[in-house]
Amino acid sequence: MATSQFRLTLALINQLLLTATPRLLLFLLVLWSAGVRGRGSGPVLVLEPPSRTYLTNSTGVKLRCAALGAPTPTISWISSSGELVQTQPGLREVLPNGSLWIAPATPGRGHVIRSTYRCKATNPTGTVISRATTLTTVVPSEVSVRTEASRVGVGGVGVVRCHVNGALAGGWMLVSWLIQETPSATPVPLPDAGRYVYGSEQTLYVQEVRQTDAHASFLCRVRHRALRTPITSTPASLTVLAAPLTDSPPRMDPELTRMLEVVDGHPFTIPCLAHAHPPPHYR
Repeated sequence: MATSQFRLTLALINQLLLTATPRLLLFLLVLWSAGVRGRGSGPVLVLEPPSRTYLTNSTGVKLRCAALGAPTPTISWISSSGELVQTQPGLREVLPNGSLWIAPATPGRGHVIRSTYRCKATNPTGTVISRATTLTTVVPSEVSVRTEASRVGVGGVGVVRCHVNGALAGGWMLVSWLIQETPSATPVPLPDAGRYVYGSEQTLYVQEVRQTDAHASFLCRVRHRALRTPITSTPASLTVLAAPLTDSPPRMDPELTRMLEVVDGHPFTIPCLAHAHPPPHYR
């Protein structure tokens, strides 16, 4: 019976801590300590850091951790190697309330692309260690985005691909494709309709290519899940070829991907692309 009551109490506390303010958190810790004082109990984690979080050059990250027990547990942090994390000015700080503050990613400060931390709660009765949280550093200035456009004959299907290069190439999502009709024109978003098809894996298909398509430039706009502001690529133009003098049978594009990564609940496109003269029909 006592064990069931303890589990119910812990479950209720976990629900409270989902939206707990620092003042409420302190009150709960004091209340727990008062209730178990004199009996002694090992640390019980009631607040753990998330399994994944992101650090940018404009925002820092506070990893929170809290534990109950008697005497009140001491909170510390350990790295992936098991070493104790110490305060390092300009990089990170272990706060008096047990939280770990990671400063914004400023070049030259020693931030790494990925690091792992665990919270450790200790008192004379025992020690408990939290799950690992992976901290990923996202700095837009260290990432380049470019487009690559294919060669295509008049009437065929042109392919424009969006590439994100840099140490952190994962986690980027396509926001939109843009077209720049002339070098002096302002790029405008392209609809996923008509001759333009948004393919999976950050690919744009331009159907029924015209000779005038060679004068336009295409750009992609991407955003990382940790950033609010998207990044726009450099432009690229299709190379539109003159019609060949002889006919040729259809042959599948050798660069067609054989495996797609899709997101649950989101639409996706399975590409089918072939080259021939006259341009092939699809069904």
